Amino acid sequence: MKRFIRLAAVTTALTAGSMAAIADNGKGYTLKGNIAGLNGGYIYLSYGEGKTDSALVKNGSFVLKGKLEGATVGYLRLAPKGYDNSRDIFLENGDYTISGSKEKLADTKVTGSPNQVLYDKWDAQWQALRMRAKKVYDYSGEAEQKKDTVAQRDAAKQMKALDYSLDSTVTAFITAHPNSPVSAMVIVHRYIQWSYPEKAQKNFPLLGPVAKNSSFGKEISASVLKTGKTAIGATPALALADSTGKLVKLSDFKGKVVMVDFWASWCGPCRKENPNVVKAYQRFHDQGFEIIGVSLDTDKAAWMKAVAKDGLTWTHISDLKGWKSSPVLEFGISSVPTSFIVDKNGKVIAKDLRGEELEAKLAEIFK
Repeated sequence: MKRFIRLAAVTTALTAGSMAAIADNGKGYTLKGNIAGLNGGYIYLSYGEGKTDSALVKNGSFVLKGKLEGATVGYLRLAPKGYDNSRDIFLENGDYTISGSKEKLADTKVTGSPNQVLYDKWDAQWQALRMRAKKVYDYSGEAEQKKDTVAQRDAAKQMKALDYSLDSTVTAFITAHPNSPVSAMVIVHRYIQWSYPEKAQKNFPLLGPVAKNSSFGKEISASVLKTGKTAIGATPALALADSTGKLVKLSDFKGKVVMVDFWASWCGPCRKENPNVVKAYQRFHDQGFEIIGVSLDTDKAAWMKAVAKDGLTWTHISDLKGWKSSPVLEFGISSVPTSFIVDKNGKVIAKDLRGEELEAKLAEIFK
């Protein structure tokens, strides 16, 4: 359910040839717009990793131009940063026409790209899921606060149903539009960015050749290759220094059942889960269960303080590089908490188990 935590950010058939022409017209993209009520100043288009183009607005009209290496999602807005009153654009090399008003920039009409139509179609489905998710999370939070066990069980069922709805909606969309790079984007946004590699791998074969060769499709391929290193049955290698500078290797624990737990002191869900991990460790440690905590912290003092406060008495390692940590990049870790369990031979046998599921799996292993 972690995919729902971030509550912020042509129904006609399209041929592969038309998609390819839109994605690479050889001349870049051009956005010609008219925004009522906007006279003077600049309008901004942000996309990629920190890239922003801008244009001067004259009597509501503007032209934005640039060239892309591949499809991406852009954000048209009236300020260089921020998502309030902005318009999402499925941005490719091609010509777009934009019309709307300053007060409702999010409702502006974007034409010129069939993929924009599909993006808006998906976004409508996603927004509906988000609204449903908010209600479920609010209900779950209230049940937990009141310690209402009946409501907690009901909330858990609703979350499971919500999870199923997302998966089925994703698969249905991809199946209906296999050759659109929008379908590849959906996999990236819902499964790659939220660390569901198995689901990304499952849906990837549904894509057509154009979608697979899009920038989003290539991102999926690269991610699946990385996350495959910690997939069930894989034998990952891990080596990083502990807080004293001593090198710790996963292979040092051969003969033990080991959970590699990616977390950070600043991660609320991680800290909330830590008592469950402590409980499991205390119950099964004497039977051969070990934990290696891999911190995504960049502040050593904060890392050590969290270890002490939460009573995490197992092995801890980190290079204090946060999301640029070597194992994070090596394994394609995109969210925390994330974990995997290896057996006595170093083979992955389980992933991302929490609470009762973790204890149940360990009970099965050590029965």
